[in-house]
Amino acid sequence: MPIVYTDTPSSDAIGRIGYDVITSELRIIFRDKERYPEYIWGGVPRDMASDFLISRSKGGFYHSQLKGKADFKIKKALGSFRLAAVGRRIKNVFKRRK
Repeated sequence: MPIVYTDTPSSDAIGRIGYDVITSELRIIFRDKERYPEYIWGGVPRDMASDFLISRSKGGFYHSQLKGKADFKIKKALGSFRLAAVGRRIKNVFKRRK
């Protein structure tokens, strides 16, 4: 069954949220895709994912309930994060040579 994503137009930082009920994976797509990829958090209960979707502040919920919590680990980071990181390293190399 495909994961259904919900757009979060009221959030400045988080663009979309998806949840896989079979694997209990919460997926977060940030608006700044150049700096942040799609994150897949494992072991997130369905109730917590629902609370995230209906929360008034998606960023506030993310920071208070998910980010840095030992119970929920990032399983994968998809998207342009690796390319962005490589790009930053290349820029830093050229800055040091000037």
